[in-house]
Amino acid sequence: MWMIKTVDVAEHERALLFRNGQFARVLRPGRHRLVAFRPRKRFRVETFDLTNPVFDYRLGEFLVNAHPELRQDVFEVIETGETEVALVRVDGRVREIVAPAARRILWRGVHRIEVERFDIAETFEVGDEAMSLIRQLALVDRATLAEAISFDEVPDGEVGLLFVNGQLDRVLDPGPHAFWKFNRTLRVFRVPTRLQTVEVAGGRPCPSTGSPDP
Repeated sequence: MWMIKTVDVAEHERALLFRNGQFARVLRPGRHRLVAFRPRKRFRVETFDLTNPVFDYRLGEFLVNAHPELRQDVFEVIETGETEVALVRVDGRVREIVAPAARRILWRGVHRIEVERFDIAETFEVGDEAMSLIRQLALVDRATLAEAISFDEVPDGEVGLLFVNGQLDRVLDPGPHAFWKFNRTLRVFRVPTRLQTVEVAGGRPCPSTGSPDP
């Protein structure tokens, strides 16, 4: 028995066609008539709304690996190195933070996708360029932001002591500071500038009043 199935894909959608469990092709906007002889062939169609540009699908990694041709005009695959962070802008606004050694897959064809990459191997401070982008992170949830960046505001009259992996790395002047958290443990301790730090014990600064010996 022949079976004819009609699939309508809206302008803001894409669909993946599977035959007998095997990926066949991408269905673009329009009407598609699928013909098969039952029961030998079975179709399955997975439809995606491209107003969400992120391709978060259980078979996503498999598809881009097994069908590299999909990278040409269907998917934008963003991959980062071991010491690299990427900020992904969609239509001019930051949408994703890609951690080191990670991958994000986005749909092509509807949105303008731009990627800013930052090497954090040595310089892990979030610079002015990145900060200007991070201010646009309205679409990134707070949990993602907290996992990626350490923010600290050092008030006037104090300095901050930045410890990286338990070792004192630098002194922070009053003002806002931001650092990438990936691949390292960060802690900031604040010390009033009227005090002198004489030693670091147990991971915390030990201040002295600076009074002269009698």
